Amino acid sequence: VPAGMEPGSPFGSSIQSLVTYLRYTHAISYERLSGILGEVFGLKISEGAIANLLSTVKTSLDDQVNQILQRLRQAKLICSDETSARVNGQNQWEWVFQNQDICLHVIRPSRGAGVISEVRRGTSSASVGIRPI
Repeated sequence: VPAGMEPGSPFGSSIQSLVTYLRYTHAISYERLSGILGEVFGLKISEGAIANLLSTVKTSLDDQVNQILQRLRQAKLICSDETSARVNGQNQWEWVFQNQDICLHVIRPSRGAGVISEVRRGTSSASVGIRPI
């Protein structure tokens, strides 16, 4: 492998944080993110690289999501609510599970009780946690 082309992402935690913030706080599309990073920072990054970067961020958060789920599953009281959400042009449901100590948001295509069961029983963070949209 040529020098400078070693395996792994060339983007460090600062770029990961910025891309994650812009994508999920401001709902900026991959195409627009690529443009903004190029125009503002001179950083050429493809939409595919953004998708890979966000997948890496998701994986790095899995342990924290599992810790939140463990605490939630041990709680004596859990409040829950759901509201509609548009995901890739489709209606889905954003669920919130919380108590005085923790809060978990999940988005699912269903408003049914199966979502509550999924969160309450020991399902892995891969299915309960953060999903790139």
